[in-house]
Amino acid sequence: MRVGFRVDASENIGSGHLFRCIKIANFLFKKNAKVYFLTNGLSKKFYKFIPQKFILFKIPFNFNQIEHKILKNHFKVWKDNMISKDIDYLSKKITRKLDWLIIDHYGLDYRYHKKSYNFTKNIMVIDDLNRKNFCDVYLNYQPYYKSFFGNNFFLKKKTNKLIGLKYNISDYSYEYVIKNNPKKNIYLSMGAVDKNKKLLDIIRKLSFFNKSKFNFYVYSPPTIKNFNLIVNFCKNVKNIKIFKNPINLKKFYPKIDFAVSSISSTLYEQLKYGFKPLAIYQNLYQKKILKLLLKKKIINYIELDKYFFINLNNLLLEKKNYYLKKKTYNKYFRTSCLKEFYKIILKKQIHSDNNLKKDN
Repeated sequence: MRVGFRVDASENIGSGHLFRCIKIANFLFKKNAKVYFLTNGLSKKFYKFIPQKFILFKIPFNFNQIEHKILKNHFKVWKDNMISKDIDYLSKKITRKLDWLIIDHYGLDYRYHKKSYNFTKNIMVIDDLNRKNFCDVYLNYQPYYKSFFGNNFFLKKKTNKLIGLKYNISDYSYEYVIKNNPKKNIYLSMGAVDKNKKLLDIIRKLSFFNKSKFNFYVYSPPTIKNFNLIVNFCKNVKNIKIFKNPINLKKFYPKIDFAVSSISSTLYEQLKYGFKPLAIYQNLYQKKILKLLLKKKIINYIELDKYFFINLNNLLLEKKNYYLKKKTYNKYFRTSCLKEFYKIILKKQIHSDNNLKKDN
C-alpha cells in the first residue's frame, strides 16, 4: 500500500499538522505501507522532523507576491492558480497512483481534493475547521456538534465520517496516576510557533511561584517567537527547565503532575493520556473550541490577567483538577482513531480488489 501525506509546516502554520501526520505515518509504516511526504516550502527547521524512513517530495515553492501573502495566514484558502501549480507538479512526479492521499492543510479545500484524484485512488482529509470537502474519509476530532456540518458540507457521496473527540489522533491510553511528589512537576507547551508571544508572558508569571514547591518544564523550540528572550530569562530561574527539541512525551508524562497547553494537537494528546490540562487559546477560532471543551468539563481555564498567579496556585492545590476521571475519559476517548481508520482502509482495499477481479 502506498500512502502520501500532503502537509506543510512553517513559522506561520506551526508544526501540529506535520506531527499528527507523522503519527499516522508511523502507524501505517508498521503495517508495511510505503509512505510519502509531499510538502511545499517546508523550512529546514521542520524538514528534520520527518523520519528518513519516509520518502520526501519537495514541491517547488514558486508563488508570486500576492500568493505569498495568502500563505502568511494559514487559515486562508489557496487560489485556483496556486492549487493548479501544486497538483500539476505532483501529477507529473507521482507516475503510479497512490492508494491513499492524506491531506492535512487549511489552505487546500474541496477544489484541491477533487484534482488530487489525478494521482491517488482514495483521499482522507484531516480537518479542524468546518469547510466543504470532497473525500472518502473525513476526520475531525474537534468537539463539534452535528449542527456545524450542513447538507452541502460533504460533496462526495458515502464519505466515511470520523467526527468528535473519540477520533483524537493518538496512540495514548489512560495512564495518569496522582503522584505524591514533594515538588509538583508542571509541563508547559505553546506549540512550535506561539504567534501571539504568550509563552514569555506565562513564564514571567511562573517565575514568582514558590521554587520549593514547583518545577516547570517548558517546550520552547528555536522556531518560537521570542526564543532568545525566553532562553535568557530562564537562565536566571532555577526551577524552570527549557526543552529546545521535541522529546518523547510518552516517557516524560509519567513524571508530570499537571499540564498547560495551547489548544493544539498537544492538548488533545494530554487529554488522551488522562490529564485535565490548563488550556490557553491563541485566536478566536481556538476560543470557540475552548468553550466547547469547557462545556464538557475536561479542561481547566484561567484568564491571563493579574490574578493568574493566584488562580493557578489554587488550581494546583486541588488534586481533583489534575486528571480526568475514568468515567469521563471513557465517555470521550475509548475509540482508537488509528485502528478505526485502518479498518476503513482494509475494507476499501478489499472492495477495490474485488472490482478489479470483476473487470478481468
